[in-house]
Amino acid sequence: MAFNLGRLVRLFMLALALAFAAAQPAAAQSVLRDSETELLFRELSKPIIEAAGVGLPVVLGYQAWTYWVFRRRLTAEPQHGEPAGVHA
Repeated sequence: MAFNLGRLVRLFMLALALAFAAAQPAAAQSVLRDSETELLFRELSKPIIEAAGVGLPVVLGYQAWTYWVFRRRLTAEPQHGEPAGVHA
């Protein structure tokens, strides 16, 4: 039987997924009361929402800027004897 690395990796990933699935009920139990858990999640989500509120416009602005800067390269005609479909 030949050694097949891909099959070994898939088998390992399946075993890892089954191990996590088996451990999930014990790992997901909260030692806090429901009200404390809700408060904790609410407080932890504030920085994430604030970061998204700042980060998303920055990323979208950068994407718009790069498109604007390189728009000529996307629509330019071939130059210097380049074959059609190849842009510098």
